[in-house]
Amino acid sequence: MRLSHFRIFAFAAVLAVCAAQAASQEEAKTVDAVSAGEALFNKRCAQCHSLVAGKNGKGPSLFRIVGREAAVVPGFKYSRALRRMAADESLKWSEENLTAFLTRPSLLVPGTRMAFPGVKKEEDLTKLVAWIKANSGPSPDDS
Repeated sequence: MRLSHFRIFAFAAVLAVCAAQAASQEEAKTVDAVSAGEALFNKRCAQCHSLVAGKNGKGPSLFRIVGREAAVVPGFKYSRALRRMAADESLKWSEENLTAFLTRPSLLVPGTRMAFPGVKKEEDLTKLVAWIKANSGPSPDDS
């Protein structure tokens, strides 16, 4: 009887160790994805855009971009094409619209001034949009 309690305890300990390793591996994948998104942002976006409220560069601040209406950042002169689309179609930067825009800006907004060829790899695009969402501040819808 004592031996079977030991086996149960040993089996439970092995399961706990395996579960901890699996959780650690999942956490590492999440950290890698965040790091990859940050690296993509720094390489492809940071030259023109900031995540700081009110800090425009060649492009508008991306602070609180997810859920925000397009072409509304104060102090930034948007292209006529983007202003028109924002007004006529009430364009909002949902994750889907942001993904479509970053895939190839001129396809979503023909005539945009954004000189960016787009993100070709779907995996990179997913990581980039997730990182922007996680690091650009709360959604305007959360206010």
